[in-house]
Amino acid sequence: MYRNLRLKWSAFEKFVSERNKSVQWFDNDTHYHLIVFDGQLSIESFIHKTEPASSEQLVFETKYKKTLGSLELTTSDNRKILTSNRIPVGYTIYICGISDDIVDGLYGSGEELLLTKASPKKTLRMLDHYYAIGGRAMWYGMASGPYMDAKLYAPASTGFADATGDFNKLTIATGVNIIVPTEPGSGNIDVNLEATLNGNVTILANTPVPSPGNQGFFDYNSDTNELSVNYEQKGGYNLFDVPIDLFYFMRRGRGPANGVTTFESTDVVGKLLYNSWAMEFEMKNVGSLVGPEVAILLTLGTKKNTNI
Repeated sequence: MYRNLRLKWSAFEKFVSERNKSVQWFDNDTHYHLIVFDGQLSIESFIHKTEPASSEQLVFETKYKKTLGSLELTTSDNRKILTSNRIPVGYTIYICGISDDIVDGLYGSGEELLLTKASPKKTLRMLDHYYAIGGRAMWYGMASGPYMDAKLYAPASTGFADATGDFNKLTIATGVNIIVPTEPGSGNIDVNLEATLNGNVTILANTPVPSPGNQGFFDYNSDTNELSVNYEQKGGYNLFDVPIDLFYFMRRGRGPANGVTTFESTDVVGKLLYNSWAMEFEMKNVGSLVGPEVAILLTLGTKKNTNI
């Protein structure tokens, strides 16, 4: 385990020079972050970027920047850490308190994300792929009992029919069936991989569910919105005939009796969420309270278009 030491630039430069150490750096928009390792010691320094440039900044940029190694810190799934922009080029911030209408294919015309005692569960569906960055929950009329759960899940695949085809529906648990390819014409179902929910949307009727370790029977290209069969069972996805929870991003989330709580992702580039997936928010344990409400306002990254 490394022990961390933070030095001013002058001391850091002297240490590097005397020890002849290799330095890594990355540009964090507002400053340069420099790191060097010496045994079990991690030494850091920061140079804040100013306009005009400070003497420290000038020395680093002219003497060291071109010769030192640029470093991009990443998570285990290769998402960049410590970046001020968590959505890629081509996407824009979208403040959202309402779902898209996935029946008629209309942006911002679906279910409002307002949880009440009479309607404690709401679902977010989007017409396009998007990034989830964070959001707010606005609580009203609460006490210590009620809380909120929130999750991302894959709706059940529906783009198949019970007929002789090229796929089988195999039971892997009570009430849970996985769809797998088989010898052409010998299967018990027929699957249309191009089927959409309806003629107004591009959301696929068969929902790709990530397969850990790439042991799935299907591949999915999010750029072209195409599902394909992976006969070697090395695909990134599977299809199921029931909804599959992907992950909970809030469990027993409680807020003030009347007030606002903020939930934000960590400082990593966001992960793309597919339009075939859904977010579900549910207020629970309301009891005898009268009129409790939770309004959800999400910060998303959506494709730049003229529809929003």
